[in-house]
Amino acid sequence: MIFSKQIRTGDYLKIDGGHEGYVTDITWRNTTIQELTNNIIIVPNLKLATAIFTNCHLPVKEISLTVNVGVDYESDLDYVEDVTIYVAKEVMQEVAPDLMKNEPFIRYQKFGDFSIDFTVYIRVNEFFDQRIARHLFIKKLHKKYQK
Repeated sequence: MIFSKQIRTGDYLKIDGGHEGYVTDITWRNTTIQELTNNIIIVPNLKLATAIFTNCHLPVKEISLTVNVGVDYESDLDYVEDVTIYVAKEVMQEVAPDLMKNEPFIRYQKFGDFSIDFTVYIRVNEFFDQRIARHLFIKKLHKKYQK
């Protein structure tokens, strides 16, 4: 595990059994993972070597956050796009200002039963930042849409 550099201390892993967290230690025998709840998971390296896992910090830590949104059929889609991108930039400036070179964008997906659905793509510094970015984005976008 150490020599292949697929897992490093500090990486955020999602293991196929549903466990996930930050790698805190790697020894020749096992890997220690700290969950966000502060629980510790000890995974034998033999088991980890055969598991399917996602290393959310490789090849780089930064990732795209995706948020699904729907708007009323009566909405002006150009205006919706402008307002949504504006709010996404505000959130990026707050959560990941060093990534502002990566413009957020939206892509319309489908005509839903009650809304026109689209996905917003926002870059964040690492896996964990998705939570606060999603939280801020939804709150700010809702407030902006209400205006």
